[in-house]
Amino acid sequence: MPPKKIKTSTKTTNRKTKKPLIKRIRLGRLLLVLILLSSIVYGSYIVISEIYSWGSFKYAQYQEAHPSKPQKPPIPPQFTDKRFENYTNILFIGIDDKPVEGIAESGRYADALMLVSMDHTNGEIRFLSLPRTIKTSIDGRKDPEYLSFTYYYGGAPLTVNTVSQLLNIPITQYVALDRKSIAKFVDTIGGINLYVENNMDYEDPVSGTSVHLTKGYQHLTGDMSQQYLIFRNDDLGDIGRIQRQQKFAKALFEKMMSLETIPTLPTILDIWENNIDTNINILDISNLINLLDTLSTTEIKIKMLPGNLIPTGDWVPDNARVEQEINDMFPPVPEDAAEE
Repeated sequence: MPPKKIKTSTKTTNRKTKKPLIKRIRLGRLLLVLILLSSIVYGSYIVISEIYSWGSFKYAQYQEAHPSKPQKPPIPPQFTDKRFENYTNILFIGIDDKPVEGIAESGRYADALMLVSMDHTNGEIRFLSLPRTIKTSIDGRKDPEYLSFTYYYGGAPLTVNTVSQLLNIPITQYVALDRKSIAKFVDTIGGINLYVENNMDYEDPVSGTSVHLTKGYQHLTGDMSQQYLIFRNDDLGDIGRIQRQQKFAKALFEKMMSLETIPTLPTILDIWENNIDTNINILDISNLINLLDTLSTTEIKIKMLPGNLIPTGDWVPDNARVEQEINDMFPPVPEDAAEE
Protein backbone atom coordinates (compact mmCIF):
# COMPACT_ATOMS: atom_id res chain seq x y z
CA MET A 1 0.00 0.00 0.00
CA PRO A 2 1.61 3.28 -1.08
CA PRO A 3 2.51 5.75 1.67
CA LYS A 4 0.04 8.56 2.33
CA LYS A 5 0.95 12.02 1.09
CA ILE A 6 1.27 14.65 3.78
CA LYS A 7 -0.89 17.66 2.97
CA THR A 8 0.45 21.12 3.80
CA SER A 9 -1.84 23.99 4.68
CA THR A 10 -2.08 26.35 1.72
CA LYS A 11 -3.50 29.00 4.04
CA THR A 12 -0.36 28.97 6.22
CA THR A 13 1.90 29.09 3.18
CA ASN A 14 -0.05 31.97 1.66
CA ARG A 15 0.13 33.95 4.89
CA LYS A 16 3.89 33.49 5.06
CA THR A 17 4.38 34.60 1.47
CA LYS A 18 1.86 37.47 1.65
CA LYS A 19 3.34 39.19 4.71
CA PRO A 20 6.77 39.88 3.16
CA LEU A 21 5.02 40.87 -0.08
CA ILE A 22 2.75 43.35 1.70
CA LYS A 23 5.73 44.80 3.56
CA ARG A 24 7.65 45.21 0.32
CA ILE A 25 4.65 46.92 -1.33
CA ARG A 26 4.21 49.30 1.61
CA LEU A 27 7.92 50.08 1.69
CA GLY A 28 7.89 50.67 -2.06
CA ARG A 29 4.95 53.05 -1.76
CA LEU A 30 6.65 54.94 1.09
CA LEU A 31 9.86 55.30 -0.94
CA LEU A 32 7.85 56.49 -3.95
CA VAL A 33 6.06 59.12 -1.83
CA LEU A 34 9.36 60.31 -0.35
CA ILE A 35 10.93 60.56 -3.80
CA LEU A 36 7.94 62.53 -5.11
CA LEU A 37 7.96 64.88 -2.12
CA SER A 38 11.70 65.44 -2.46
CA SER A 39 11.28 66.15 -6.16
CA ILE A 40 8.44 68.61 -5.49
CA VAL A 41 10.38 70.46 -2.78
CA TYR A 42 13.57 70.63 -4.84
CA GLY A 43 11.66 71.53 -8.00
CA SER A 44 9.75 74.27 -6.20
CA TYR A 45 13.00 75.73 -4.87
CA ILE A 46 14.55 75.76 -8.36
CA VAL A 47 11.41 77.24 -9.93
CA ILE A 48 11.10 80.00 -7.31
CA SER A 49 14.80 80.87 -7.60
CA GLU A 50 14.60 81.05 -11.38
CA ILE A 51 11.38 83.05 -11.30
CA TYR A 52 12.75 85.69 -8.99
CA SER A 53 15.99 85.87 -10.98
CA TRP A 54 13.79 86.39 -14.05
CA GLY A 55 11.77 89.03 -12.20
CA SER A 56 14.97 90.85 -11.20
CA PHE A 57 16.22 90.73 -14.81
CA LYS A 58 12.91 92.02 -16.18
CA TYR A 59 12.86 94.87 -13.70
CA ALA A 60 16.47 95.74 -14.52
CA GLN A 61 15.38 96.07 -18.15
CA TYR A 62 12.50 98.30 -17.08
CA GLN A 63 14.86 100.51 -15.07
CA GLU A 64 17.08 101.10 -18.09
CA ALA A 65 14.14 102.63 -19.94
CA HIS A 66 12.55 104.25 -16.87
CA PRO A 67 15.07 105.52 -14.30
CA SER A 68 13.72 104.94 -10.80
CA LYS A 69 12.93 107.73 -8.40
CA PRO A 70 15.37 108.32 -5.53
CA GLN A 71 15.12 105.78 -2.72
CA LYS A 72 13.61 107.26 0.45
CA PRO A 73 15.80 106.74 3.53
CA PRO A 74 14.72 104.63 6.51
CA ILE A 75 13.20 106.53 9.41
CA PRO A 76 15.72 106.64 12.29
CA PRO A 77 14.66 104.41 15.22
CA GLN A 78 12.69 106.49 17.70
CA PHE A 79 14.58 104.77 20.53
CA THR A 80 16.84 101.77 21.06
CA ASP A 81 15.86 98.75 23.10
CA LYS A 82 17.45 95.29 23.04
CA ARG A 83 13.94 93.86 23.17
CA PHE A 84 13.30 94.86 19.53
CA GLU A 85 16.67 93.97 17.98
CA ASN A 86 15.42 90.85 16.16
CA TYR A 87 12.30 92.42 14.67
CA THR A 88 11.48 94.36 11.52
CA ASN A 89 8.47 96.62 12.06
CA ILE A 90 6.63 98.05 9.04
CA LEU A 91 3.64 100.38 9.14
CA PHE A 92 1.11 99.93 6.31
CA ILE A 93 -0.94 103.09 5.72
CA GLY A 94 -4.08 103.16 3.63
CA ILE A 95 -4.59 106.69 2.30
CA ASP A 96 -7.94 108.25 1.48
CA ASP A 97 -8.26 110.74 -1.39
CA LYS A 98 -11.04 112.73 0.24
CA PRO A 99 -10.47 116.02 2.13
CA VAL A 100 -9.99 115.77 5.86
CA GLU A 101 -13.23 116.78 7.56
CA GLY A 102 -12.89 119.74 9.91
CA ILE A 103 -9.75 121.13 8.29
CA ALA A 104 -9.99 124.14 5.98
CA GLU A 105 -7.55 122.90 3.33
CA SER A 106 -8.14 119.69 1.43
CA GLY A 107 -5.66 116.86 1.93
CA ARG A 108 -5.20 113.12 2.26
CA TYR A 109 -5.41 111.32 5.56
CA ALA A 110 -4.60 107.87 6.92
CA ASP A 111 -7.78 105.89 6.40
CA ALA A 112 -6.38 102.55 7.61
CA LEU A 113 -3.30 101.64 9.65
CA MET A 114 -1.74 98.24 10.23
CA LEU A 115 1.55 97.36 11.93
CA VAL A 116 3.36 94.33 10.51
CA SER A 117 6.10 92.88 12.68
CA MET A 118 8.49 90.13 11.51
CA ASP A 119 10.39 88.08 14.09
CA HIS A 120 13.73 87.05 12.60
CA THR A 121 14.39 84.40 15.26
CA ASN A 122 11.41 82.15 14.46
CA GLY A 123 9.92 83.57 11.25
CA GLU A 124 6.61 84.61 12.86
CA ILE A 125 4.72 87.56 11.44
CA ARG A 126 2.19 89.54 13.49
CA PHE A 127 -0.37 92.05 12.25
CA LEU A 128 -1.91 94.72 14.48
CA SER A 129 -4.68 97.01 13.18
CA LEU A 130 -5.08 100.50 14.63
CA PRO A 131 -8.44 102.31 14.36
CA ARG A 132 -8.06 105.70 12.69
CA THR A 133 -10.32 107.34 15.31
CA ILE A 134 -7.80 107.03 18.14
CA LYS A 135 -7.08 110.46 19.62
CA THR A 136 -3.43 110.88 20.51
CA SER A 137 -0.63 113.43 20.85
CA ILE A 138 0.87 114.50 17.51
CA ASP A 139 4.14 116.41 17.23
CA GLY A 140 3.48 120.03 16.31
CA ARG A 141 -0.17 119.97 17.43
CA LYS A 142 -1.33 121.62 20.64
CA ASP A 143 -4.14 119.21 21.50
CA PRO A 144 -4.63 115.45 20.87
CA GLU A 145 -6.12 114.73 17.46
CA TYR A 146 -7.21 111.71 15.46
CA LEU A 147 -4.47 109.35 14.37
CA SER A 148 -5.78 109.61 10.80
CA PHE A 149 -4.76 113.30 10.60
CA THR A 150 -1.03 112.53 10.92
CA TYR A 151 -0.60 111.81 7.21
CA TYR A 152 -2.16 115.18 6.35
CA TYR A 153 0.12 117.05 8.75
CA GLY A 154 3.41 115.33 7.97
CA GLY A 155 3.06 112.42 5.58
CA ALA A 156 4.26 108.90 6.35
CA PRO A 157 7.20 109.93 8.62
CA LEU A 158 4.88 111.77 11.05
CA THR A 159 2.38 108.88 10.98
CA VAL A 160 5.15 106.37 11.70
CA ASN A 161 6.59 108.41 14.58
CA THR A 162 3.14 108.98 16.09
CA VAL A 163 2.28 105.26 16.02
CA SER A 164 5.72 104.48 17.46
CA GLN A 165 5.08 106.81 20.41
CA LEU A 166 1.56 105.46 20.89
CA LEU A 167 2.70 101.82 21.05
CA ASN A 168 6.22 102.43 22.39
CA ILE A 169 7.62 100.35 19.52
CA PRO A 170 10.47 101.45 17.17
CA ILE A 171 9.29 101.58 13.53
CA THR A 172 11.62 102.49 10.66
CA GLN A 173 9.81 101.38 7.49
CA TYR A 174 6.45 102.14 5.93
CA VAL A 175 4.23 101.44 2.94
CA ALA A 176 1.53 104.00 2.09
CA LEU A 177 -0.93 103.41 -0.74
CA ASP A 178 -4.32 104.75 -1.77
CA ARG A 179 -7.42 102.90 -2.97
CA LYS A 180 -6.56 103.23 -6.65
CA SER A 181 -3.21 101.54 -6.04
CA ILE A 182 -4.92 98.72 -4.15
CA ALA A 183 -7.35 98.26 -7.04
CA LYS A 184 -4.49 98.10 -9.55
CA PHE A 185 -2.67 95.58 -7.39
CA VAL A 186 -5.73 93.33 -6.98
CA ASP A 187 -6.51 93.39 -10.72
CA THR A 188 -2.86 92.60 -11.52
CA ILE A 189 -2.89 89.39 -9.46
CA GLY A 190 -6.23 88.33 -10.95
CA GLY A 191 -8.54 89.31 -8.08
CA ILE A 192 -9.07 87.55 -4.75
CA ASN A 193 -11.67 85.15 -3.39
CA LEU A 194 -13.54 86.33 -0.32
CA TYR A 195 -16.81 85.67 1.49
CA VAL A 196 -18.89 88.85 1.73
CA GLU A 197 -20.75 88.67 5.05
CA ASN A 198 -23.80 90.75 4.15
CA ASN A 199 -25.36 92.63 1.26
CA MET A 200 -23.62 96.01 1.01
CA ASP A 201 -25.52 98.86 -0.63
CA TYR A 202 -24.60 102.51 -0.19
CA GLU A 203 -24.71 105.61 -2.41
CA ASP A 204 -23.28 109.06 -1.69
CA PRO A 205 -23.49 111.32 -4.75
CA VAL A 206 -21.59 114.13 -2.98
CA SER A 207 -18.46 112.07 -2.33
CA GLY A 208 -18.95 109.80 -5.33
CA THR A 209 -19.01 106.71 -3.10
CA SER A 210 -20.92 103.76 -4.55
CA VAL A 211 -20.97 100.34 -2.88
CA HIS A 212 -23.02 97.42 -4.21
CA LEU A 213 -21.89 93.94 -3.17
CA THR A 214 -23.95 90.79 -2.73
CA LYS A 215 -23.68 88.51 0.26
CA GLY A 216 -21.83 85.28 -0.44
CA TYR A 217 -18.59 83.88 -1.76
CA GLN A 218 -17.23 86.36 -4.31
CA HIS A 219 -14.30 86.79 -6.65
CA LEU A 220 -13.41 90.43 -6.00
CA THR A 221 -11.91 92.62 -8.70
CA GLY A 222 -9.97 95.77 -7.85
CA ASP A 223 -13.11 97.95 -7.91
CA MET A 224 -15.09 95.44 -5.83
CA SER A 225 -12.22 95.30 -3.33
CA GLN A 226 -12.39 99.08 -2.92
CA GLN A 227 -16.11 98.83 -2.20
CA TYR A 228 -15.55 96.07 0.35
CA LEU A 229 -12.82 98.04 2.12
CA ILE A 230 -14.59 101.41 2.36
CA PHE A 231 -18.05 100.21 3.44
CA ARG A 232 -18.87 101.26 6.99
CA ASN A 233 -22.64 101.73 6.89
CA ASP A 234 -23.63 98.89 9.19
CA ASP A 235 -24.15 98.50 12.92
CA LEU A 236 -20.41 98.20 13.66
CA GLY A 237 -19.37 101.23 11.59
CA ASP A 238 -15.60 101.74 11.55
CA ILE A 239 -14.96 98.67 13.70
CA GLY A 240 -16.76 96.43 11.22
CA ARG A 241 -14.74 98.00 8.44
CA ILE A 242 -11.48 97.25 10.29
CA GLN A 243 -12.55 93.63 10.66
CA ARG A 244 -13.17 93.47 6.90
CA GLN A 245 -9.78 95.06 6.24
CA GLN A 246 -8.15 92.33 8.34
CA LYS A 247 -10.02 89.62 6.46
CA PHE A 248 -9.08 91.21 3.12
CA ALA A 249 -5.40 91.45 4.10
CA LYS A 250 -5.30 87.75 4.97
CA ALA A 251 -6.95 86.76 1.67
CA LEU A 252 -4.55 89.02 -0.22
CA PHE A 253 -1.47 87.43 1.35
CA GLU A 254 -2.83 83.95 0.63
CA LYS A 255 -3.35 84.89 -3.03
CA MET A 256 0.20 86.24 -3.18
CA MET A 257 1.46 82.78 -2.21
CA SER A 258 -0.26 81.12 -5.17
CA LEU A 259 1.67 80.17 -8.32
CA GLU A 260 -0.69 82.10 -10.59
CA THR A 261 0.68 85.43 -9.30
CA ILE A 262 4.26 84.64 -10.41
CA PRO A 263 3.96 85.98 -14.00
CA THR A 264 2.65 89.29 -12.62
CA LEU A 265 5.84 90.14 -10.69
CA PRO A 266 7.18 92.71 -13.20
CA THR A 267 3.83 94.57 -13.12
CA ILE A 268 3.75 94.40 -9.32
CA LEU A 269 7.24 95.93 -9.24
CA ASP A 270 6.05 98.68 -11.57
CA ILE A 271 3.08 99.49 -9.31
CA TRP A 272 5.40 99.45 -6.28
CA GLU A 273 7.77 101.88 -7.99
CA ASN A 274 5.22 104.35 -9.33
CA ASN A 275 2.06 104.16 -7.22
CA ILE A 276 3.21 103.53 -3.65
CA ASP A 277 4.84 105.83 -1.09
CA THR A 278 7.44 103.70 0.69
CA ASN A 279 11.03 103.62 1.93
CA ILE A 280 11.39 99.85 1.36
CA ASN A 281 13.53 98.75 -1.58
CA ILE A 282 11.61 95.83 -3.09
CA LEU A 283 14.46 95.20 -5.53
CA ASP A 284 16.38 93.42 -2.79
CA ILE A 285 15.32 90.08 -4.28
CA SER A 286 17.00 87.93 -1.62
CA ASN A 287 14.97 89.58 1.14
CA LEU A 288 11.80 89.27 -0.95
CA ILE A 289 12.34 85.52 -1.38
CA ASN A 290 12.92 85.13 2.37
CA LEU A 291 9.75 87.09 3.11
CA LEU A 292 7.62 85.04 0.70
CA ASP A 293 9.10 81.81 2.07
CA THR A 294 8.19 82.90 5.59
CA LEU A 295 4.68 83.96 4.60
CA SER A 296 4.06 80.63 2.86
CA THR A 297 4.78 78.69 6.05
CA THR A 298 3.27 81.08 8.59
CA GLU A 299 -0.34 81.33 9.70
CA ILE A 300 -1.53 84.89 9.25
CA LYS A 301 -2.77 86.30 12.57
CA ILE A 302 -4.31 89.78 12.60
CA LYS A 303 -5.49 91.51 15.76
CA MET A 304 -6.90 94.94 16.55
CA LEU A 305 -5.49 97.31 19.14
CA PRO A 306 -7.50 96.54 22.31
CA GLY A 307 -9.89 99.29 23.37
CA ASN A 308 -13.46 100.49 23.56
CA LEU A 309 -15.75 102.41 21.21
CA ILE A 310 -17.40 105.42 22.87
CA PRO A 311 -20.59 107.20 21.66
CA THR A 312 -18.60 109.95 19.87
CA GLY A 313 -17.10 107.29 17.60
CA ASP A 314 -13.62 107.53 19.15
CA TRP A 315 -11.68 104.35 19.85
CA VAL A 316 -10.17 104.58 23.33
CA PRO A 317 -7.24 102.17 23.85
CA ASP A 318 -7.40 99.91 26.91
CA ASN A 319 -3.89 100.53 28.25
CA ALA A 320 -3.66 97.34 30.30
CA ARG A 321 -4.77 95.15 27.39
CA VAL A 322 -2.58 97.08 24.95
CA GLU A 323 0.44 96.44 27.17
CA GLN A 324 -0.41 92.73 27.27
CA GLU A 325 -0.80 92.62 23.48
CA ILE A 326 2.57 94.32 22.98
CA ASN A 327 4.19 91.88 25.42
CA ASP A 328 2.73 88.99 23.41
CA MET A 329 4.15 90.42 20.19
CA PHE A 330 7.51 91.38 21.71
CA PRO A 331 8.32 89.25 24.78
CA PRO A 332 10.38 91.26 27.31
CA VAL A 333 14.10 90.44 27.42
CA PRO A 334 15.24 88.85 30.72
CA GLU A 335 17.22 91.26 32.90
CA ASP A 336 20.43 89.22 32.72
CA ALA A 337 20.26 89.19 28.91
CA ALA A 338 19.52 92.93 28.76
CA GLU A 339 22.62 93.69 30.83
CA GLU A 340 24.99 91.85 28.45
